[in-house]
Amino acid sequence: MIIKPVFSQSVTSASSKPKVNQSLVKPPLSQSAQAIPLSGVQAKNVFQSYLRFGADPDHRRYKSIVKGLTRKDIRELINPEELEVLEGGKRVRIPKHVIQHPEFTRGGPTQGQGGVGAGDGEPGTPIGQTDENGEPQEGTGKAGADPGGHLTEEWTMTELIRSFPEWTLPNRQPKGEGKIKEKKYVFNDVRRVGPKMLLKETMRNTIERTIIEQGSENIDPDDLLDKMVIEPQDVRYRSYNEIEIPLENSVVIYIMDVSGSMTDEQKRQARTSCTFLSGGIKVATGEANAAIRGEDYSHDKDYGEGVEEVFIVHDAAAKEVSEHDFYHTRESGGTRISNAYRLAKESIEKRYPPDQWNVYMFHYSDGDNWSEDNRAAIELIDELLPQVNEIGFLQLESPYGSGEFLRVLENKYGKKHVKMRLAEIKSNATPDEFFGAIGEMLSEREGGTKNG
Repeated sequence: MIIKPVFSQSVTSASSKPKVNQSLVKPPLSQSAQAIPLSGVQAKNVFQSYLRFGADPDHRRYKSIVKGLTRKDIRELINPEELEVLEGGKRVRIPKHVIQHPEFTRGGPTQGQGGVGAGDGEPGTPIGQTDENGEPQEGTGKAGADPGGHLTEEWTMTELIRSFPEWTLPNRQPKGEGKIKEKKYVFNDVRRVGPKMLLKETMRNTIERTIIEQGSENIDPDDLLDKMVIEPQDVRYRSYNEIEIPLENSVVIYIMDVSGSMTDEQKRQARTSCTFLSGGIKVATGEANAAIRGEDYSHDKDYGEGVEEVFIVHDAAAKEVSEHDFYHTRESGGTRISNAYRLAKESIEKRYPPDQWNVYMFHYSDGDNWSEDNRAAIELIDELLPQVNEIGFLQLESPYGSGEFLRVLENKYGKKHVKMRLAEIKSNATPDEFFGAIGEMLSEREGGTKNG
């Protein structure tokens, strides 16, 4: 039965009945289809939904152009101050270009609509009202009191990350496959007990049993249904089996310097950076797990599958905190970076064995470490590098002057180390500079030595 919207006469009069573009309305599949009357409100909702989900080809083309421009100029459109994260990081809202719908106007130069080269005037003559001396007059309008509109476009995090095709998850290994597995129940079996009876299998068993009991030579096919009686042994049910699906696993350890020299602006930059780093790792790991199962990647199903996140804050001491506290904790003590790396190392050894987990660490700091602690921090990094896929140090420029820890790391590991990634985000960083720092973290490299 086909349901077609019929606008109720009691709700919409003949003069107010909406006009539907007949070229967009599909004909019924058969003449026998019956129309079920809908109320005026129901019909209106059906009609609006019909248009919303792509009935108008011009509207679809307009949306595709907007999406294309947004994707083309993504580095200019996304500003750390404008990115809005939704649904716990699964979706984002970003600003978008405005494209005017083309439209026809009535009239022309002869009907007061202006024209090219029409009317008196010389090149350089001011346009608008002028006083007796030919000087432009001040406007008479007043400042408005209402907020202006802000046009945005909602994207899934997968769409956003894929707008940066040069980004990839570096040094990723198929860890977890064959070791860490997800248990899943698949309804792929037929049994004599179960939650749902299978009518087709049950009737087949009943027919076969009846033919055997009555004898095929004694049964008239026309009388078979009259002689059939479903017995308990004929009934079959759909049942399930428990299977194990191998998963690829990644853990991301975020470390934040929350000493007194770190400002709210630096934390905002760190949070925006974390959004992209987290998204890149969750997309890549989700794609890997979908490939292991032999399925196409789905954002709703696979995004973030197999990924865990750990948040550590530190000043002179270090502690593991929630994601909320990670961005809002403020301390007033000094800075000992080594304590944060020591806590991260303990977490890896106790909870995330490197033979089963891809481990990524990203550390945000203004680089102002206690100088006597630099050697201890370097020693811990040397112990961590063989166990992890990557350690990223992102130094955030401070209004008080950035520290020297970034330079210490550059002198030790160089700027092209495969696992030790270094970047600096300036306080007035342009979008290209900001995304360039993210790219340093999410890129493949060859080599691996200080001079590599």
